[in-house]
Amino acid sequence: MQLTDLFIRERTYFKNVSPATVVWYEQSFRAFDGAWESKAALGERIARLLAAGVTLAETETSTRGSGLEEKSFKRPCETEM
Repeated sequence: MQLTDLFIRERTYFKNVSPATVVWYEQSFRAFDGAWESKAALGERIARLLAAGVTLAETETSTRGSGLEEKSFKRPCETEM
């Protein structure tokens, strides 16, 4: 099981997030898969999404969905309390 799948399962169980939120998490993680390796990789991924016609607001939303919860990947149990 990947860390993102574990995160989504824990959020569903502990926070009782809606099915729509689960879909948002999945889409956000998919959009930025492999882009968290470096700041340059993240910038390149954002530029690629913008070039593909994704709006800046959608990009920011996806970044929030996959990035702000990044701290939860380090210690999922501690951040849930």
